[in-house]
Amino acid sequence: MEDGVGQYASKERDTFSSAQDEGTPEDTVENGSDQWSPRSASLTTLSWVVLCSSLLLAEMQAALDTTITANLQPTIINTFGEIAKLPWINVTYSLGMGGTCLLWGKLLACFDSKKILLFARLLFAIGSALNAAAPSMNAFIVGKAITGVGSSGSYISIINIIAAFTSPVEKGRYFGYIGFVWGLGTILGPCIGGAFAVTAAGWRWSFYFNLILVGVTFPVFLFILPSRKTVASPVCLWTRARRIDILGSILFAGALCSGIMAVSFGGALYSWNTGTIVGLFCCSGILWIIFGIQQATPIYTMKEDRILPLHILHSWEMWILIIQTGCSIGMLFITIYYIPLYFQFVRGESTIRSAVDLLPFLFTSVSAMLISGRLITSFGYYKLWFIAGSSLALMMSVCLYTAEIDSSHGRIYGYLILGGVGTGLYAMNGGPVMSAIVAKEHVADASTVFGCVDALCGAFSVGIANSIFVNRATDSIQKLLPSTPRATVQDAIAGVGASLTDNLPEPLRTAVLQAAFDAIRDAWVQMIATAALSLVLAFFLRNRKLSELSKG
Repeated sequence: MEDGVGQYASKERDTFSSAQDEGTPEDTVENGSDQWSPRSASLTTLSWVVLCSSLLLAEMQAALDTTITANLQPTIINTFGEIAKLPWINVTYSLGMGGTCLLWGKLLACFDSKKILLFARLLFAIGSALNAAAPSMNAFIVGKAITGVGSSGSYISIINIIAAFTSPVEKGRYFGYIGFVWGLGTILGPCIGGAFAVTAAGWRWSFYFNLILVGVTFPVFLFILPSRKTVASPVCLWTRARRIDILGSILFAGALCSGIMAVSFGGALYSWNTGTIVGLFCCSGILWIIFGIQQATPIYTMKEDRILPLHILHSWEMWILIIQTGCSIGMLFITIYYIPLYFQFVRGESTIRSAVDLLPFLFTSVSAMLISGRLITSFGYYKLWFIAGSSLALMMSVCLYTAEIDSSHGRIYGYLILGGVGTGLYAMNGGPVMSAIVAKEHVADASTVFGCVDALCGAFSVGIANSIFVNRATDSIQKLLPSTPRATVQDAIAGVGASLTDNLPEPLRTAVLQAAFDAIRDAWVQMIATAALSLVLAFFLRNRKLSELSKG
């Protein structure tokens, strides 16, 4: 039976990109030509435009849902109370999204990608409906977890589908589109959430809005998206299901979840030296070790069915691309979260105004993603984009660190434009390059790895930055305001409590704001280290053209 599963596995891995192998003339990728595409046999031009637009809309929705609660937290606390559970809102979403990304990739390798995407969208809708109608904080948190799982499945499925329906030289352009809509969704999330919060409709319509978008895209996926026909279609459902690395999935999710919880809750809900935090760190470390052994051996799975696609991770260039993607996405998200925090907490601006202050970064970032996606297709050489992008990101990080508490808006905007161009030049280019350096039958695995790194590193980087910021800011402000309870200080920092500075005398008020500003600068230190690592590793990438890799 295992031999049959193994034979099925080897055939099945070829099917996701089999369209790329059938009738593909060798000279189609020469000189950057993309006249041929794998979708031409199954979709008309109009059908592809409608399908691609819906895929990108769903991708934008996943990004929108990541940031939509940024301006809703005070309103949600006013509705439900239970402020102690506030950190769980973002943590459970990150756990649902990050903990299941590899599992979604394996499901896509075993089953029809159309059905997997539809199932993921259904989960996303269920979670959004629960968020919208939640009667309590616990129900809302459960809804965010379900939404995170559905968002992860949607994101990984869409990346795999676009990778399968585009030729190697088209991928850069389409991954640029993904970056553009992701950035657009990130911009619109806080704006939509904040707008609903202050209108008569109420904050719950922020999540009913998700259901409307699901309703728009679901029929397109149901009726236009082609089903993926497998080579081994007679193989029974049970044989396919046996390919799922259940043990690996559980170990990966457990190790990741306990690690994220330890970083997110340490110093916020629990002291760092409490048994809860120490236990979470120990649990995460032990589970990572067991997961590594289980994948390397392998245990209770077959070599070709491991949840982690180790067969594409033997290349040192693949590891560099993974780190580059993680670094760029991490810097992108830290900037998105901490620039508004600086303008709101330190400069006293409103949430809407702080969102406007972020526009120079987001506009230049998504524009650079679009431009670099097109140019990497026509110019071909990809090493330059990683060097240039990480250099500009490093410049922004250093400049932000040297800024003063009262630096002008124009000065901050100039720094953000530098970093927006920098991160945008290479944040999404790892995807097409990863797909190009692996064999055609492993393109789906490469797309899954890229999607997982993309989904995990943003949340993980912000989690580390938040932990450092909250702990340092709380300790520093408490020294200045010893009579103020620690929980009150943390609530004010999170934006859900009363302002700490309204009734303070001017010298003390200035000292409190300076303490918060110094804590924010730690996020820029983290970005400096990240950008420096990215820049050094960029020089070790090979100076090759995507078209040459495609022919190889």
